[in-house]
Amino acid sequence: MDTIILKADVRKERTLSRLRREGYIPAVVYGKEEGSVSLEIFGKDFIKIHSRVGENVVFGLNLTGGKKYNVLVRDIERHPLTGGITHIDFYAVNMNEEVETTVELEYRGESPLVKGEGGILVRNIDEVAVKALPKDIPSTLIVDISTLVSFDDVIHIKDLVVSDAVEILADPETILVSVSRPRTEADLDADSQQPDVSQVEVVEKGKKEKDIIEEEVK
Repeated sequence: MDTIILKADVRKERTLSRLRREGYIPAVVYGKEEGSVSLEIFGKDFIKIHSRVGENVVFGLNLTGGKKYNVLVRDIERHPLTGGITHIDFYAVNMNEEVETTVELEYRGESPLVKGEGGILVRNIDEVAVKALPKDIPSTLIVDISTLVSFDDVIHIKDLVVSDAVEILADPETILVSVSRPRTEADLDADSQQPDVSQVEVVEKGKKEKDIIEEEVK
């Protein structure tokens, strides 16, 4: 594991608006063997490191004054309008104990069915839960789409290649990705001949409301 260090300070007595205005992000670090500590992180420093490690790679969190943690990013809260980071949760790990986390799937390659036959790639999930020692957690898990050469082919979780040190916690039969056949003109014609259910529902609703009004008048 590369030595990646993020510096932090224990939260000072100041308002959150002032904290954020000065370029800091409020945060907290906690763990099974640690109490919860409120922190403030310089935003640019965190964004730079997070772009490298994501949320499933352990890195160092060093507090001013000497306290040091090995942490995972557990949660990031964002502003609903601006998308800016408003709060971060760090989970302090014991490097000698297994932890559960999620690992992002990295889809690589191209299926000849998509490129040559107009097939539609169907990706079902983007990450899977794993259990491993912090040092063994992979940054991503590779899914090779180029192996999908028939419309009957699928890639399951059990097809993922991981080291013996990593346990995948999801159902091994879960389908990660497949390719569906392109829609034919017959399919499109069949869709166009289907009744507009939404209009039927509107008409039925109107009839019911009319019946209710007439009943009330009586």
